[in-house]
Amino acid sequence: MIEIHCRGCGDVMAFSQSAAGKIATCPMCGTSNKVPDVDLGGVSQGRPYTTEARPQAPSRRHGPIPATAVQSTAPNCQEAKTDTYELKPPAAAAPVPPMPAQILPPDLADLWAAVDWYRRSSFVSILVLLGVFCCGPLTLIPACLIVFTGPVFYNSLNHDGSLREWHPANKWVALALLLAFVTAMVAYVIYHNPVVS
Repeated sequence: MIEIHCRGCGDVMAFSQSAAGKIATCPMCGTSNKVPDVDLGGVSQGRPYTTEARPQAPSRRHGPIPATAVQSTAPNCQEAKTDTYELKPPAAAAPVPPMPAQILPPDLADLWAAVDWYRRSSFVSILVLLGVFCCGPLTLIPACLIVFTGPVFYNSLNHDGSLREWHPANKWVALALLLAFVTAMVAYVIYHNPVVS
């Protein structure tokens, strides 16, 4: 005969040797228990669940917690064993040192405010559009001079936190347009004011 304690309710169940190694369901609580291959002296699943062997939970609102003596009897042993547990309140957490001051990168509004108005992409784009559609060289020449002499900035950030700039190829286009305008003006002056010999 094999006797085991239910893991769920602690009820004692008895089985014949033919049930060894099989899974049995407790008739009291329905918990599945494995029947051991050999009789372990009344217990196979560990100590039965009882409330006598557990110390009471300490209250956090009261003063120091006394030591608690708990008497438990191991199922495989014939003698009672008394364990003494010193229940201590949790230690106070160490104070957290203050965080060092962090230097944060400037945000987009600060960077954009530092850009000269004539180096902003919106202003240069308006000059280019006016030059292409109505004013011609009157606005294209200043736009080309701005692009060729320095960066033009978008109102957005790169991955590194800096302002995005127009592509460097725009400088070559601006230079080509400036050379074309200079060449056209020189040709116009030569054509309309012929040299008298």
